[in-house]
Amino acid sequence: MFRLTRLNVCVILVLCASPASSQDFCGTIAAVVAQAPSKFQSLRGPRDAFGDYGSHYMLPGATQCYVSGDDFDFVCKWRGVPEDSDTAKAKLARGIQQCYPQARAVTRNSSRGPSYSIRANGILFRIHANDRQTVFLGIGLDN
Repeated sequence: MFRLTRLNVCVILVLCASPASSQDFCGTIAAVVAQAPSKFQSLRGPRDAFGDYGSHYMLPGATQCYVSGDDFDFVCKWRGVPEDSDTAKAKLARGIQQCYPQARAVTRNSSRGPSYSIRANGILFRIHANDRQTVFLGIGLDN
């Protein structure tokens, strides 16, 4: 139920880059998180045929971002990651944990490799992949 945005360059930029780009990533994530209580109302664009809302707001490097019509999570997809998706997911998880040092992370393994659930300040970040080159990040309230 997650679809994420462009990550080709930004998984690298956000997750394994310099402190300045880490600050930029954290600021971008914080801007999204601030919209969670309103179910990302201000980030929603037109509704599509699947019931999701397109978004004009993109996380760094994401190929697509949207607000899920089912659970009102903000979701971004990075397609064509320059490394395998397991590595990209781990880097993304570390990037989020740098933004939220108090966060609690849980890793689960499946046939699609590891997935991550990171909880911080009432927000749930979920990271998973559908294939070896596509990574998803969902951000929503931790109910």
